[in-house]
Amino acid sequence: MKNNNSTLLLLTGLVAGASAAYFLKSEKGQKMVNLLISKSDELKNTVAEQSQALVDSGRSLVNDAYQASSEKASEIKDSVETTLVEAKEVSKNKIDNFQSGVDKAKAKLANA
Repeated sequence: MKNNNSTLLLLTGLVAGASAAYFLKSEKGQKMVNLLISKSDELKNTVAEQSQALVDSGRSLVNDAYQASSEKASEIKDSVETTLVEAKEVSKNKIDNFQSGVDKAKAKLANA
């Protein structure tokens, strides 16, 4: 029984393959093959164009992000520099005030 099923499957496969080969060699089959080749070329071109558009879009997003981060880094740098200048001025004023207090204390001690 198993041998008969295998033989039947083999014959069915041979008939299907021969039928497909016969059809593909016919005029209608050639038209279908040419249509499939044409459509596959169109699909290939569409995929290539869309892939390039995605690459361009990604490149643009990266450039925009780089530009925005560069601008933000510049703003932060300016802010840090301003803060340092202000801190330096405050420190200098504190030191000057402290020195003034030291000088007054020395003067009072000298007069006492």
